[in-house]
Amino acid sequence: MGVVTEIVSAPIFKNKWFWIIAIGLIVIYVIYRWGKNNAANIVDYKHGTDAIPAGWDPNILADEVYQNTDTFFISNITQNKTFYNVANLPTDDMVVAVYNTYNTKYQSKDSQTMTARIASITAVEPDFMGGVGGNRDSAVNRLRNTGCA
Repeated sequence: MGVVTEIVSAPIFKNKWFWIIAIGLIVIYVIYRWGKNNAANIVDYKHGTDAIPAGWDPNILADEVYQNTDTFFISNITQNKTFYNVANLPTDDMVVAVYNTYNTKYQSKDSQTMTARIASITAVEPDFMGGVGGNRDSAVNRLRNTGCA
């Protein structure tokens, strides 16, 4: 016990700057580790942003996906329309833009990528063509085919 007492009573441990620096380094390390584990999955564009129309905003559809998959109290028809909108975007780069935007904004909240979030929805009304879950499956397939897994 005498060795521990000698170490703890060393002058360095009595210096307030030692403790400020030590606590600061611990805080920086924790922030670094937290940020590293919660980094959003980002996919590179296949064709560059030329395939995205000027003025188009991926935030709108990314927010719609989050709002329509985040709650239990949402109409299945509303979810189905959202999945339809994702599955039928005109270009692959637009799909990637929505995926990247969703993951940047919302992946840290539930630790799921946009593809995993949509795939996890089980209660889906019949789609516009009569198949159960067809729009959800089409959206998931479109995301996966563009490399957004």
